[in-house]
Amino acid sequence: MSEPDDSRVRRAAAFDALYRAEFARLAGALRLHTGNRHLAEEVAQEVFERAWMRWGRLELLDRPEGWLYTTGFRLARRRLGRRHVRAEVSLEEGDRVGGNDPAGPAVDRVAIERALLTLPDRQRQAVILRQVLGFDPAAGAGMLGCSPEAFRQLCHRGLAALRAGGGLAVEVGEG
Repeated sequence: MSEPDDSRVRRAAAFDALYRAEFARLAGALRLHTGNRHLAEEVAQEVFERAWMRWGRLELLDRPEGWLYTTGFRLARRRLGRRHVRAEVSLEEGDRVGGNDPAGPAVDRVAIERALLTLPDRQRQAVILRQVLGFDPAAGAGMLGCSPEAFRQLCHRGLAALRAGGGLAVEVGEG
């Protein structure tokens, strides 16, 4: 195999590894953000399509997943706005999730989605990135285009609103 072919194979393998590691997490985060599973999966697919087209630049980033989440949140917001549709919870009452779901095993997703949908976009994004996906404040801040302190404030305000609303029975840390 020639060197350019080796390089192409390595690049494709790196993209494949990112896809395998992040697709389900991204789709899950978008589902929590939009409240709509089908829209979330559609947006996640489009994000990875765009990532593949830009892979030459994205593979040089320390954390290309940051680009994925930033792009995913923006696309989801545009889609919801364009359709003039309010995000709706897309699961039946009492539906429980397990496996690789970002919300964790045996969590009542309907309660989480409903509670998260009451938050403003930026607070909802920060809470999802920090509390659900476990990104540190520096990484989350980079994804939202703000300082780590502003990111922590968004998380704090979002969590305070969730507690005050009583809509979320899951205890999460401020971290």
